[in-house]
Amino acid sequence: MPDRDEILEAVMRHGRNIALPVSLALVVFSSRRKLINGLQTLIAKTRKEKNRAALMDNYGPVKTEVLEHNLPVKGTLPAELNGAYMRNGSNPYYDPYCSYHWFEGSGMVHAVRIKDGTATYCNRYVETSKLKQEKKAGKPVFAAFADQEGRRGVIIAMLELLKIKTGAVNVKEGTGTANTSLVYHAGRLLALHEGDLPYQLRMVCNGALETVQRLTLGKDWGETNFNAHPKFDEPTGQLHILGYNITKPEVKLGTMDPAGQLEHTIKVDLPWPSMMHDKAITSKYKIILHFPLCFDPQAMVKQDTLPIVWVKERPARIGLVPKQAKSMDEIKWFEMPR
Repeated sequence: MPDRDEILEAVMRHGRNIALPVSLALVVFSSRRKLINGLQTLIAKTRKEKNRAALMDNYGPVKTEVLEHNLPVKGTLPAELNGAYMRNGSNPYYDPYCSYHWFEGSGMVHAVRIKDGTATYCNRYVETSKLKQEKKAGKPVFAAFADQEGRRGVIIAMLELLKIKTGAVNVKEGTGTANTSLVYHAGRLLALHEGDLPYQLRMVCNGALETVQRLTLGKDWGETNFNAHPKFDEPTGQLHILGYNITKPEVKLGTMDPAGQLEHTIKVDLPWPSMMHDKAITSKYKIILHFPLCFDPQAMVKQDTLPIVWVKERPARIGLVPKQAKSMDEIKWFEMPR
């Protein structure tokens, strides 16, 4: 999911005619998170149709964290087999109070550790800054993305911005959920979410998973988000990463060396901002997928929808970036037929 703070700023610019009276009425109460959360909940619950499909059946959240040794095995596990199979996914820690989108559930990693002919299972939440704040409060403290739909969504987003601006919630260490994917590089296991920096995990000797830290990449990358699908370049051992903000017409590309250090970055200006969930690489190029899936807060009012929409008037574009490019002049752009 894209960066929360920037999206809310944009909603404020485009939606102030609707939400400004509400914000002014509440400014006197701006330090009271409980009140603002309560108002957001009440507004969200006025929607008659609540979308909770991503909580049903096989999509439903796992409620407990366990560590189970000596799992039953049909047949035998070769003694030489030594490793782990892991998966990451969206798993809300608290039941959403209204609608739910699988962009936003907290990351939960499931792992099966195989060693010495035995198997161990463990599942753990990634201890993100967002999750820690919600655990401390005993309930969700950030507005749900799924509830930021239509005119109600504009007001909910404005109230969320009020919480952020008054320090009622902490966004200094990101608001990502680390719920999308996993990558292992330079001896580090990373849980990823495109709206934040990665969280480093580790598996200890008994097969248990632990959150180590929110990973930073130094001043050249700063707080730029780190996409959830970086590309590993097997011949070189490099990891190619991408960072974007859905409200800014630019994208940053980076390369991490085999030791996990950031060795190359380039910022690419774009004609308009878009959501860039993925990228690709070849032996010579990094490939930018600049498609018109865009943030449009006006759609919340005009189309009664979430603010991320496909803008059919804009083209889909593909950019070929030499892996060591130093200038945007080296990029070759191709516009796809509409």
